[in-house]
Amino acid sequence: MIKRLFFLTSLFLPTTLFAFGDVVQADYTGPVLILTFYSVASAVALGIVTSVVIIINGRRMKGGVFGSALKYLGVGMLIVILGTISSFHFSFIPTYLQGVLPSVLNTIGYIIMAVAANNILKVTKGK
Repeated sequence: MIKRLFFLTSLFLPTTLFAFGDVVQADYTGPVLILTFYSVASAVALGIVTSVVIIINGRRMKGGVFGSALKYLGVGMLIVILGTISSFHFSFIPTYLQGVLPSVLNTIGYIIMAVAANNILKVTKGK
């Protein structure tokens, strides 16, 4: 359980990888690996923040077509981000789901975002 927590927090706080010495082996030998790690971590963090802001703004609109579309869009984006995270952290995922789970989550997220676009299209086109 503790190892799983370290892997999850290592996505955002890489210092936790080195906190317990030999428990987690991480290889950051080259600058390219470090930059790649921070690129992925910043993309995931930015995606989570953006999704939450979109959902909050959709709720502030108090219903309506655009408010519900923003909520769908935000939820779809969060599911796509979960698919991205699940593709990097295989220790949390059972072996029979490792190859399938990221694709399924991405597909579900994109379908939910398509529903948001369809809701906006209905209103702008005149039903």
